[in-house]
Amino acid sequence: MAAQPSGPRVPANPEGLMVLVYVSAATRELTRDELHGMLESARVRNAAAGITGVLLYHRGGFMQALEGPRSQVEALFARIVRDVRHHNLIVAARRPRAKRDFADWSMGFVDLADGDVPEGFSPLLHQPAVREAYAASPDRVHQFLSHYARTAVLA
Repeated sequence: MAAQPSGPRVPANPEGLMVLVYVSAATRELTRDELHGMLESARVRNAAAGITGVLLYHRGGFMQALEGPRSQVEALFARIVRDVRHHNLIVAARRPRAKRDFADWSMGFVDLADGDVPEGFSPLLHQPAVREAYAASPDRVHQFLSHYARTAVLA
């Protein structure tokens, strides 16, 4: 007779965690003060909702990863979709997660200077056709964000 587990089974994704990554274009370039104001309010809301993540900004292009409980991430994303500060939004990844990559950040932020964008990734932030191609390869998008999770000094 096979041994039985000694307790209840723990689901593979006990918190119902998910990650959602999108890219979009700002309707106009935002000032540093506007970006920081947006971040401060996002950090407060995200902490209360159990959401973590990172936002990259480069000359009017956004890439953001949101991770947390599915219902909270989806509710936040519904608000983001309606935000008039950006358009051409494309979801690059939306999937369950076993653990968080940005657990210490209610919203990390990286304002990328021209030299800070790895070769080949600038079009991802600025060209809709390239964003759509990356949406078909969420692992590449995750690789890009993970680079900043390991190396960036966050604002």
